[in-house]
Amino acid sequence: NVVIEPARGRTEVTIQTAPGKEVLWRSAKSDPDTPLLKTYKAAGFKLKGMGIILDGTLDGKRQLNELIMITGDSPGLLIDDLQLKSFARSAILVMNSTGAPDQPIRLHRMTVTIEKTEKPRAAFYLDAIPKMTPPANENIHITECEFRGSIDAKDAIRFKDKSVLGNNVT
Repeated sequence: NVVIEPARGRTEVTIQTAPGKEVLWRSAKSDPDTPLLKTYKAAGFKLKGMGIILDGTLDGKRQLNELIMITGDSPGLLIDDLQLKSFARSAILVMNSTGAPDQPIRLHRMTVTIEKTEKPRAAFYLDAIPKMTPPANENIHITECEFRGSIDAKDAIRFKDKSVLGNNVT
């Protein structure tokens, strides 16, 4: 499980596979509350996922609640071209996060698969606690994503309520 935050070193790094390789990324922990990737104030971080599959399977009965959690001011953060599967609540949780108008947080070309036995709240879920900084999610672009399996269109991308959305969330 990977944490990207300023306190642990640079955030302006890129993680990607070698050309032609495939990686199945699973949790090193058995705690369903620990995502595979957590970013906090991860300006410039990039996960270029061609060939990367995030799988939240913990054991025969349990899954990670979230595969990825994004929080804090993170201009230029990019998560691109991943396959996401097997999660209990959401593949990606965006909470109190902002990009910049000229450097939005970008979630691009994701493929999310939900099996018939799974009942998550959403593939992507946006939430915010108003007393935290930033108080809402802003400057976030979600583009060219594909949702497969047993997911209703209304459950692909959801948010707690309109108060969690600031400017420039598309």
